[in-house]
Formats: sequence, C-alpha cells, structure tokens
Amino acid sequence: MASARRSLSFPGAGNATLSGGSGIVSAVAPGSTNGAGRYGTSGTNFFEVSAGGAGNFVVDFSSSVAAFGFYGIDIGDFGGQLQIQLNDSANTLITVNNTIGSMGSTDGSVLFFGIVAETAAEEFTQASFLTSTGQGDVFAFDDMTVGSRQQVISEPATLATLGIGLAGLTAFRRFRRG
Repeated sequence: MASARRSLSFPGAGNATLSGGSGIVSAVAPGSTNGAGRYGTSGTNFFEVSAGGAGNFVVDFSSSVAAFGFYGIDIGDFGGQLQIQLNDSANTLITVNNTIGSMGSTDGSVLFFGIVAETAAEEFTQASFLTSTGQGDVFAFDDMTVGSRQQVISEPATLATLGIGLAGLTAFRRFRRG
C-alpha cells in the first residue's frame, strides 16, 4: 500500500509533495533511536521506508530547484543502496555513496547528501528515491533542504546555513556532470 501524499514546505524555495513508497512518519525522543538505529536528526520525527521497490518514493517540487539535500539515517546497514533520479534535462541518476554494511554492522549511521545544479539545464522539479533491497534494510530520512536558483547564485551563505557544506558528522557531495 502506497503512503499518503505529504506536503513539504521550503521557505524561500517553494513547496513539494512527497508520495509513493511504503514509508511512515515515525517519532522518537531526541537523543534516542527507535531501537533499530533510526532517529530524527533534529526534533523527534523522521520518514522511514523499507528498502526495495516498495520503498521507492518521489519528491515533486512546485517549481524547479537548483539545490537539494537530506540526511539519510541507517542507510545500508543490511546491504541496501540508495539512488536519486532527477528529472533534469539529462534524467540524471546518482548513486548515494554510503558505507554498505551487513547484518546491522553500520547500524545508526548518518550521512548528509546534497546536489547542486551548476546551470539552469541541471535544475529539476522532481527527485525520485530508489532503494535497493538489503535483507531487511530500512532507511530513514530527515531535514530535507532545498535551494532555488536565486539562493544558489545570490546567497551562497544561505545554503550553508541550510545544511549544504556541513562538516563533521555530515558528508557533502557536490554533483558535477562530466
């Protein structure tokens, strides 16, 4: 059964709708996990999906965006992998570079993944989250971040405050086309 459509708001960059997948919004107390390695990176709520085709979901933006990022929690601890398909001019497919574990070996790990369009042709209005199955793998997502072309070009400091470029526990990957 597909999840309900969820409205997302990104001040300064528009709105979006999250749909598809078998995901649910879960909650745990700050500083704790759900006992299986998943938690919110800020606050109490996070979105979680079982890895595999039924867990695939889509974020549809109300207008084209030039930057998109998110925290991924507990991704790949049972061998699952995540790819992001953009509906830009090249229909770009990006594999999220994460540590692939087995039998929960990377339980509770967190990453930040960001995509920045360098030209107007690389902007996109949709990001599809494609999850490969790991035996019993479940992924969690939190704090999705979006930037419009105006924010990327004229306000680079704004993106930093929104999470792009974080250091320490986060990993940032700037997407470039060859």
